[in-house]
Amino acid sequence: MVFHVVIPGRAAVGVEGFAQTSPTRWVLPVEALAAINEVVVFLSAPLAPELGLAVYIAAPPFEEAQWHYLGALHNECPSAVFKPQYVWNARDATPTAVQLGVELLPLATLGARAPEMASSEVIEVAKLIATDLITYMQSFAGRLPSDGMEKWLRRFTEKCQRQGINWLHRRD
Repeated sequence: MVFHVVIPGRAAVGVEGFAQTSPTRWVLPVEALAAINEVVVFLSAPLAPELGLAVYIAAPPFEEAQWHYLGALHNECPSAVFKPQYVWNARDATPTAVQLGVELLPLATLGARAPEMASSEVIEVAKLIATDLITYMQSFAGRLPSDGMEKWLRRFTEKCQRQGINWLHRRD
């Protein structure tokens, strides 16, 4: 098995830097001073044609149920840049200690799985923001002023700075 991981600003780590936890799984603990926003993973030799690598990331306490699936590598896509900053939920916060996991799996298994691009909490916040925007726009009864979006963004930013995002859960 020949794969490598690069976290920007650090040296590349090959499979030999990972702990092999089973015949098909490897784990790399990573400590950082700041959040890890990008992870580059690449193959340096081809895999068997029917296999690929699943890439995961987890925050402490590193329970199996808490691994976030970032995506996959295979011979047709031998490298990828993963951006895990939105997969974290409130329990994880934005960790500076993570574990990267790599698992060798059949391509059929990998093809049936969608990468986790955002946690359910991030998606819920996005829905609340969209709902606030729609409510704001509807308050103009179909005649949104030309600077209406700028006003909404200014109002939204100021409220978030004063109150965080919890105000989005209230119906004003």
